[in-house]
Amino acid sequence: MSSEAASETGALKRRLEEEIRREQELKAEHERVKLAYEMQRDLVFRIRNSFTAVHQFPSEILSEFFCAYMEACQDTPLAQLLLTHVCSTWRNVALNNTPKLWTTLYLSLGKDITFTDHPSMITDWLNRSGSLPLTLRIKVPRPKAHFYIRQIDAKGFPVEIAEALVPFSFRVQSLSLHGPPKSLMPILILSNPSFPILEEMELIIHRQPWNTKWPKKQQITSFGKSPLRKLKLHYTGDILSKDYSVFGPPSSTSPS
Repeated sequence: MSSEAASETGALKRRLEEEIRREQELKAEHERVKLAYEMQRDLVFRIRNSFTAVHQFPSEILSEFFCAYMEACQDTPLAQLLLTHVCSTWRNVALNNTPKLWTTLYLSLGKDITFTDHPSMITDWLNRSGSLPLTLRIKVPRPKAHFYIRQIDAKGFPVEIAEALVPFSFRVQSLSLHGPPKSLMPILILSNPSFPILEEMELIIHRQPWNTKWPKKQQITSFGKSPLRKLKLHYTGDILSKDYSVFGPPSSTSPS
């Protein structure tokens, strides 16, 4: 290679290195401008949004709206969380100014095991309800596959949920439990008096072909002191053998 060609090649390499450096600088600048633009766009959106009518309402009025919304969505698990994702104003009112919004907790455990993985979410949820009476609805759907429920049980499901609920049991006024006996047992055999203001209870126990029998001599101890006014008890198969003695000694709360 002639000296002239070598010189030209060297110049091209230096030019390429310079252009690559410039490209990297422009890319970094582009990312900075893009981020600045997105932040400015969000700021403009929030300012414009503050002029909408709903943001002119006092927090007390918004709280009433939220509670009315929950009346219409009481069968929707975790419906409260939708309100916290609309805007910062709604999130603040929902989390900090509407304790009634968090008095109902509906867990459909077969569909969403988020609370099992992070039981502290239950504590955070119910703490927002202040000192108000609580309504708990816990459902463990009948699995379609044999291995599914065993896989869950292997994790101690839902013992973590029972442990998270125990500190709030003294405020539970309405309780609905629906599932196989093995999954519900951690909640059914708590020490007395676990639910001292419980007035309404629905207990639906369904059989599983590999776990149909209620443990021998095991009594349901969680509700011995509960002032129940309404009790719905339903079971399939011979899980309880139609023997109400599982509820303990006869009392005003025994089913008739």
